[in-house]
Order: sequence, then structure tokens, then C-alpha cells
Amino acid sequence: MNIMKSLYGLLSEEHQIVIYVFLQNISENYLVLSYVPIFLLGLLLFEGIRRIKKTELVNNTIIIVISCMFIYFLDSRSFFVLLTLAILVFLGIKLRLNYRQHLLLVAAAIIISLIGVKIVLASFTNPIILLGFSYYFFRLGSVIIENGRGNKEYSNVTAHRFFAYVFFFPIFLAGPVQRLHNFYPVNVANSDTPKLYFFIIFLLLVKLSLIDILLYGSIILPTREFLLPEISQLGFTSGFVLLLFHGSLSLLNGYIDLLIYTRLAITVGRLLGYHIMQDFNRPFLATNIADYWRRWHISITTWVRDYIYFPLMLKLKKPWLATYASMLTIGLWHAANLNWVFFGLCHVTALNFYTFLSKQKVFKTLLLSRFGNILLTITGWIVTIGFVSLVYNLVAFTDYSKSWEVIMSLNI
Repeated sequence: MNIMKSLYGLLSEEHQIVIYVFLQNISENYLVLSYVPIFLLGLLLFEGIRRIKKTELVNNTIIIVISCMFIYFLDSRSFFVLLTLAILVFLGIKLRLNYRQHLLLVAAAIIISLIGVKIVLASFTNPIILLGFSYYFFRLGSVIIENGRGNKEYSNVTAHRFFAYVFFFPIFLAGPVQRLHNFYPVNVANSDTPKLYFFIIFLLLVKLSLIDILLYGSIILPTREFLLPEISQLGFTSGFVLLLFHGSLSLLNGYIDLLIYTRLAITVGRLLGYHIMQDFNRPFLATNIADYWRRWHISITTWVRDYIYFPLMLKLKKPWLATYASMLTIGLWHAANLNWVFFGLCHVTALNFYTFLSKQKVFKTLLLSRFGNILLTITGWIVTIGFVSLVYNLVAFTDYSKSWEVIMSLNI
């Protein structure tokens, strides 16, 4: 032990911080891992309840109780804010409000949302609830909009299905932004349930060990603490490659994180008897920026497409402006700060540039030839993944000011 302390004392303060954060990351993840048996016991308990023959009303009631308990234990103050908002929206649906009254409902929902966020921020309880807020508001937003459009599936929704949908705990913290018309019951054969349980264990182990500890703790964290602070000492080419390396690994880490959460939501959702949509479709195989956004965070991009892009397109007849509004919404949905705004601006500029490029005669000619098609595919893949990796440096750091500090240190 004394030898270890002596060796630790020889390290610089920066190295000691990295080792401390890495060990803290390991301890936190294995602390979470120690709760896996309790989690599995809860699933087995639900499995016993699931095998009892019951109606949709009983099944949804069980889901509502479990989900409300889950959110309440995360943050009790937030739970009552979310419950009040959900009741308000449901009453608006059942009162069959006209368009003007519907707008007032939306305004009331926004005011309650802002008050709710302020309460949560002032409570200093569980900050992770804010992530749940963002997905929750998009789900409620889709209900309000579809009901205002006269969609019968939304206006005729029963109370137990509505509250099971908005509070459904597998998708509360990390999505996807499931919409009500895609939230439908599925039957799971009893023979399939052991496979689903083992798949849940597998996903948890991958998340807690290989991703959080190996990829983030062993590669990304040392890169941030050791290499990026020295970027000003490097030439432009070396600094650019370092930013590309850090951005691509950080993006990969974020992607795998979200992918695992989505797969957990889908699997637990099936055990609870409901279909949950896929949120990613191999985005790292995208050959252009438009293809990338068709594959990345599908539930968010389709929500923004249906409720922001198409309405603005119909009204303004300007695709580029509708695209800017859509991507800025996606940026602000993540966080209301300059980094995410600039992130959205970078991506929307790339999308509009690609749209312009794809209309050019040279581009169309290359697509028609076999060699040109292959060339565009390979070049497009390299440029797309390189671009999204570099831009991700804007939002990869917990301290957003650190992103600008590193980028501005690059020798140009």
C-alpha cells in the first residue's frame, strides 16, 4: 500500500485527477452493477404478475403504478409537475377543445413546463430528471398536436392507455420519443421471456463495463486530460487529427450508450406487453449527411419533420428555412446553450449544402455511372463521418466552455 501511495505521489496533479476520475467511474458503475440482482428480482416479480390473465385495463394500471413510483423516487417534486401537466392535457382531449382553445391549452402546458423546470432546477435533487423532461414534453406535444388535427386515435384514447403511454418508465429517461399511434400491445410467448431477461443482463454488463470503463475511462478520458490540453503545441494537421480522433470516439461512446438504452427500453417494453420503436439504424454507415439524420435518433428527427419541417414547408414554401428551424429545434431540445445551437447550425448548413450539391448536373451524372456511384459512396462516407465527428467536439464535454477552449487552441 505504501509503495502504491509513493508511486501515486510521483504523478503530476493532472495525472492524479485522471486516475481519480477513472477509479470513481469504475466504483460508480460497479455500485450500479450491485443493484442488478434487485432489478432482476423485480422483473421476476412482474413476470409472475404478467402470467396472470388480465385485461388491457389491468395491465395498463400496473404499468402506471410502476412508472409513477419510478418517477416519484427519481424526484418527487418533478413527478407532481409532470402529473399535473398530463392531467391538463388529458382533460383538454376529453373536453374536445376547438382550435383556439387548443392553442390556450398549449400555452398553459408551456407555462407549466417552464415552472416545472424552474422548480426542478431549484430543488437540487436529481438532475437526471431533466433528461426525462425533454422526452416527456415531446410525447405530450405530439398528443396535443395530433388531437388538434382531429386524429381520432388520439381524441378517443382511454385514460389508462394515455397515462400508461406518457409515464411509461422504460422510455422515460432516454427515449425514444414514442408516439401514441406506435404504442400498441404485443404478445410475448412465455418461451421467449428467459431470452429477454438474459439479453437485459447482457446489455447492462456491456454498458457498465466495456463502454463506461473501457472506452470512456481508458481512452476518451485520458485523451481529454492529457492530449487535448496540449493541442496548442501541435501543428494544424496533428491538432486536426487529434480533434477528429476525440470527436469520433466520443460520438461512438454516445451512440453506443443511447443504443443500449434504446435496446433496454425495447426489451423491457416487450416484457410489459408494448411495442417500442427503434431509434437508430446504423448511422455510422451513412454515406451523406441527409442519410445520417435518417438513421440517427429516428424518433426525434421524425417528430421534428412531422411537426416543424412539413408545416413550415407548406406555409413558407422554403425548404432551407424549414430545415434550419428543424435542426435548431433538435439542438435546443438537447440543451438551451450556445454549443448546441452552433451544433444545430453546423448540421443544418451541411444538410442544405448537400441538398444544393445533389441537384447539380455533375453530381447526377456521377450517380448514373457505376464508378461514379462507388466514388460518391466512399467519399460521402468519409466526409460524413469526419464532419459529424468534428462537430461533436462542440458538445462532447460536460463543461461546454471547455469545447470552445480546445477548438480555439487549434493552430490554424
